[in-house]
Amino acid sequence: MPSKNYNGNNPLGRKRIKSNGLDTNGALAQVETQIGRLQPALSLQTGSLQLPNGRVQIPKRARRGGGGTTEPCQLGKMLVDSVNSTAQLTKYKIKPGFLTGGGGSELIEPDNLTATIGNFVWLQIGWTATDDGSTISPGGTIGTVTINIGSSIPSDTIPELGSLAGTAHIVLGGWTSNGAETPSPVWVNQGCGSIQIFFCPGGFFFGRSNQLSE
Repeated sequence: MPSKNYNGNNPLGRKRIKSNGLDTNGALAQVETQIGRLQPALSLQTGSLQLPNGRVQIPKRARRGGGGTTEPCQLGKMLVDSVNSTAQLTKYKIKPGFLTGGGGSELIEPDNLTATIGNFVWLQIGWTATDDGSTISPGGTIGTVTINIGSSIPSDTIPELGSLAGTAHIVLGGWTSNGAETPSPVWVNQGCGSIQIFFCPGGFFFGRSNQLSE
């Protein structure tokens, strides 16, 4: 289980794809094949949808009257955190899910969250790339993962020759105003499902294993 270091004192704004000497289209072509290999095989009970950040699985809808249910929205659905809540303050948690890639897999359990308009929740992922002495290689090894909350999201640090260490940031969602005279925070998630992350020279890429909601 990753550590939970909540912070948000870094500048807002980032680009997920940086050319870093590579043609962006070429980088996308390389990683598209790699991400496809990371996706779980589809069963007869699921369909698929190609999104800009990867292929996702979508379960076939149950027919009316069939009594079917949908799976929970992992790493997207907001729940009340009864363990950390008090009579004075309600705390929240996000439905757990897995982060995989770089030869590792971690269970991500964001909890003890305070609903604050304008705040985001994101994963900060350490990464170590590899090289052949002259160029950066696709892939690498996942490092420390932390769960962060704050009003500004740091930019990714892309591994480079001479400094193979990098850091990726994946936003799980954020709170916006409900527009009332006395506004209350409304959670808006950035997707559903466990996450697969991959590095290709020039940037980090990620996809969701499913796109489900309750």
